[in-house]
Order: sequence, then C-alpha cells, then structure tokens
Amino acid sequence: MWATSVGGQSVTNRFIRLQGTGAVEAYRTDRGIFVSQTVGELFDQYPLGAGVGRWGMINTYFGNQTEYGSAPLYVEIQITGWLLDGGVPMWLLYGGATLLSVWAAFSLTKARNPVFVEVAIISLCVQAYILVLCMGSPMFNTQMGTLFWTVAGALHGASKAAGAGLQRGSPLV
Repeated sequence: MWATSVGGQSVTNRFIRLQGTGAVEAYRTDRGIFVSQTVGELFDQYPLGAGVGRWGMINTYFGNQTEYGSAPLYVEIQITGWLLDGGVPMWLLYGGATLLSVWAAFSLTKARNPVFVEVAIISLCVQAYILVLCMGSPMFNTQMGTLFWTVAGALHGASKAAGAGLQRGSPLV
C-alpha cells in the first residue's frame, strides 16, 4: 500500500504484470536487458575493462567527462561493473572469490560441531542472498558487499580458530 501511495498506478501495474507474465519474464524484460547488453555489446568493447572509475560515484567525483575516451558509463547490475572495472580477469578473480567463499560456507554446513553448522547455514543464506541481489544492482560497492565479506571472514576465522571438525576436501582444511 505504501509503495502504491508513493509510486501511483505505475507500481500497481508492475505488480499486476508480474502476476500475468511470471518472475522470470518480468526480470528478462526489466533488468535482463542489462545482462544482454553486458554480455553482448560491452564484452566485445571492453574485454579487459574500461578502466577503474568509469562508472558510479567515483566517476562523478574524480572523472573528467569532457576528456575523450573517459565518458561515464552506466552500470545497473554487478557483472557490468566488474566487466568495466577489470574485464574478464575481474569476472574470473572476483567472481571466483565470491563462489569460493560460498562453497566454503556450504562445506561448513557439514561440520561436526552443531554450532558451526547453524552459523554456516546463516552465513550461506546471507551470501547467497547478496549474490542474487547482484543481478538487480551493483552490490559489492555498497554496504551489502562489505556484509558479504564480513560474514565470510568471520565464519572462516571462527572455523579456523575453533577447529570446527571439518571433513577432508573442504576448502578450509
């Protein structure tokens, strides 16, 4: 009701359309176009990145919009930001680091210590939630990115300090 009172009929229409088309199709038509643009146009244009500071508030504060080749670029989802900042290497390194962190939290859900199992499940849920939010906006340059790494670091540190009784083959052993 609050969203409708602020946003008006356009918010109501968007919710009604979601019911008629489904969540996947609604994402594809609203935010999915940014995935297509990133993988299609921007990937071909900037395979090794466009340079740090070409988007967001860094560009607003420190960029020179009048200089040729440094016009601001717009980022709506996290994978676009990573592509523009560092290209494919950034996708591999930062994306790989986030997936490894999630895998480490998942592996702790099999620990022998029940306290670590509960904490690992909570951590895994928080990390998965933030990764899903990355498909809607750039999360890792906000407090949510800080939360992702804080939860991951705290879980990893606690498991190392207490010897959580991990099984062999987990990334933390």
